[in-house]
Amino acid sequence: MPFDALKGFREALKSRERITVPRNELSDEQTGELNRLLTQLKPGEMITAVYYSHGEYVRAEGLVSQIDRTRKILRIAGTPIPFTDIADLHR
Repeated sequence: MPFDALKGFREALKSRERITVPRNELSDEQTGELNRLLTQLKPGEMITAVYYSHGEYVRAEGLVSQIDRTRKILRIAGTPIPFTDIADLHR
């Protein structure tokens, strides 16, 4: 492995290369549809979610491991996703 004269420089460059995108606001219709889907979900179902995280939209696919309606958090394969960050859900 070559000598890294500037420790952390490569990581700093990678973080600067990431392009952040603004969060899209959902319409009332989209919010209603997401709420309807969230109320119908059950642990163990296979689902795909698109959610906003740290300046970018991320896609998560997997089994619903938990739905915490009190804290408003959906867990897909152990990944916690706040309801407010969800942009789209597909079964």
